[in-house]
Amino acid sequence: MKKENTDIQNQEIAIFPASFNPIHNGHIELIEISAEIYKTLYVFVANNESKNYSVDLEERYKIVKKAISSLNKDNIIVVKQSNLQTTGLFTKLNKINVVIRGSREVKLSSYESILADKYLEDNSQLKFHFFSFEDEKTSSTKIRELISNNQSISEFVPKIVEKDIIKLWKNAEK
Repeated sequence: MKKENTDIQNQEIAIFPASFNPIHNGHIELIEISAEIYKTLYVFVANNESKNYSVDLEERYKIVKKAISSLNKDNIIVVKQSNLQTTGLFTKLNKINVVIRGSREVKLSSYESILADKYLEDNSQLKFHFFSFEDEKTSSTKIRELISNNQSISEFVPKIVEKDIIKLWKNAEK
């Protein structure tokens, strides 16, 4: 992964919101580099109302916590979205300065919806920090397809949660 703009003040608080459906090594790369740059990094496990999830928020949250625990970083806080709390409101209440996104997001049509979200309405001072990572072709969709086709996901997900991911997403297919 390329470090971009690493002279950022390390007192800033960042958030990396995603559905982690499931978490993969690209997510882990973004989390690791962000944790090196920012004072505090919230990893916000959320539901996108435009998507359907076969694995519920609580299960995805548990897997993300387990995957991130192996990083041994004290400045990473994993939280999950509550029913009434948007990502934008969470950023405002926790005085978050920066939203972390993968550079692949810029290429997706959902990019406009990211910016149109409540982020900027709730916190006009918020900045977006886009990162590139090694294998931008890795996606949660690709991992779900591999699981569905009984193919290996070992090169795409953290080893510590590989079996959990396979079990949960396989069971969700039934």
